Amino acid sequence: MHSNPRILVVEDSASVQAYLGALLQHAGYHDPIMKQSIEEVLEWLQDLTPEQTPDLVLTDVHLPGKDGIEGLRILKETPVFFEVPFIVMTADDSDDIVGRAFKEGAMDFVRKPFRNVELVARIGAALQLKSQIERRRDRERELLELIEQMETANIDLGVKSRMDYLTGAANRLALDDYLARAWNESLAQGTVLGVLMIDLDYFKKFNDHYGHRAGDEALKKVAGVLDASLRRPGDLTARYGGEEFTLVLPGTGESGLHSVAERVRSRVYKLAIPNEGSPHTVATLSIGGACEIPTPSSSWTSLISRADEALYRAKSDGRNRYAYHKT
Repeated sequence: MHSNPRILVVEDSASVQAYLGALLQHAGYHDPIMKQSIEEVLEWLQDLTPEQTPDLVLTDVHLPGKDGIEGLRILKETPVFFEVPFIVMTADDSDDIVGRAFKEGAMDFVRKPFRNVELVARIGAALQLKSQIERRRDRERELLELIEQMETANIDLGVKSRMDYLTGAANRLALDDYLARAWNESLAQGTVLGVLMIDLDYFKKFNDHYGHRAGDEALKKVAGVLDASLRRPGDLTARYGGEEFTLVLPGTGESGLHSVAERVRSRVYKLAIPNEGSPHTVATLSIGGACEIPTPSSSWTSLISRADEALYRAKSDGRNRYAYHKT
């Protein structure tokens, strides 16, 4: 990330633009880029160089032409914005607006009129998370380069020992290690860490009826959907064991967990994998979620336990649903 983070503001009101420009300058974010519409951003992208890529986007919901959420979806599909966090600004914080924003990949939202301290804090948190993701990506790139060098020398580093052989997801060993590191990073930064515990419903009946080979294929398909549903480099898909999976979602709070959970649940349902042992006659997921801002007196194991309790409640309430563990 640039030493002076580049912030793109998409806001059609000249007065709000001026207000945000002054606020950002005062907070140390110099020379923010101001655009009035998504169409103007798309035109600007045509001549954008890699060095000009924004580190953060603040976008209003109500814009002329394409609204901010539609624009979020479009921009997130362009390579330039794959890893750029978006904060949605809106005076309408209804469940529909907030849900749509998180569904399309927003990291956060702020209500209008702004509270200066809150807005600056949310911007700082988003930029910190992006910086963490970039550092993690750089470490992963260095590790891959090292692995390639050592593979050339015919040295086996045991990389496959951290991957689930069936689904290609991270295995339990890799999950525990990643959770510990994500927990420590969230503790250091004071940011939230979210997890989803996911269980394939009536899986024993599935195996009994269709056979274990079909069960293996179902697990592969579910793992593929889970991984494809994650939109940030810092997120992790892991096989917890058996028919259970875990998603680790740094920087994701209650609303974001709900959005991801419903996205993966509905996508697996739409796969329509036959399961005569289920009341739905197709494979479904039960999902439990929990999130926490770590403290020195807590641990990631308790976070997993709370998500697991929520998963148990989702199954007890009828399966094919999501439940959240409130603290």
